[in-house]
Amino acid sequence: MIVLAVILVYLVYSLLPDQQNSISINFFDVGQGDATLIEMPQGQKVLIDGGPNDSVVSKIDKSIVFYNRKIDAIVLTHPHADHLAGLLKTVESYEVKKVYLTGVSYSTPEYQQFIQSLQGNNIPVQQVVGGDYLDFGQGIKLNFVYPGVSMKNVTAENVNNSSIVTQLVWGKKSALFTGDLEKDAQISLISQNLRSDLLKVPHHCSSDALDSRLVTAVSPKYALISVGKDNKFGHPSKSCLNLLKSAQIFRTDYDGDVTFMMTQESLLPSKN
Repeated sequence: MIVLAVILVYLVYSLLPDQQNSISINFFDVGQGDATLIEMPQGQKVLIDGGPNDSVVSKIDKSIVFYNRKIDAIVLTHPHADHLAGLLKTVESYEVKKVYLTGVSYSTPEYQQFIQSLQGNNIPVQQVVGGDYLDFGQGIKLNFVYPGVSMKNVTAENVNNSSIVTQLVWGKKSALFTGDLEKDAQISLISQNLRSDLLKVPHHCSSDALDSRLVTAVSPKYALISVGKDNKFGHPSKSCLNLLKSAQIFRTDYDGDVTFMMTQESLLPSKN
């Protein structure tokens, strides 16, 4: 009976049109941090950052089918704890195929533990640079657009500004994920063609999070702010919110988990 039930669940799931014909972009409410799970039409899963605590694992568990414990790619944008800490349990809880990071030099215990855990679990690691990309078939690509030079073993003056920036592109639609890249490092993004329907706002929409020229260049219809409720930093800042007036804003502190569904022709918030 158990085997039959598993088969029935699999058949029902495989026939769901949204799962087969769209990308699910799940922004998790993990408090003051970032964690985003992207599920591709053919089942591949990409986790961008893991938040400040283990809650990301329970979030993932609720978002994916119970019999598929694989994560195809983890992208660590930068090794600050509010993006990294949840990945420590994630790599122990799931079969992770590969991890992508910059290799920036950073000596915190959490980051060193993460690297050791990847080695201990025989998880391949790739240091990425702008111009690299992941191809998921059907014309779906996750493009690495920043940093433009290798950060391997580089000691960054501001680790936020070493953040990996990626753009998910499928047909006419795209979404831009910016890590914590601050406005003084965004000039190279402004000069690229990164117009996107959805912008994951960098650095929790702090006062140093956005250059107005980047907002103009991206021209997002939707803006997602990953931020903790009543956080001690006062995020999101009024100045940052003012720059996003032309977009529909979603906030994890107000809205909880936020999901968008992307096809080649549309990108829309999901009605949870």
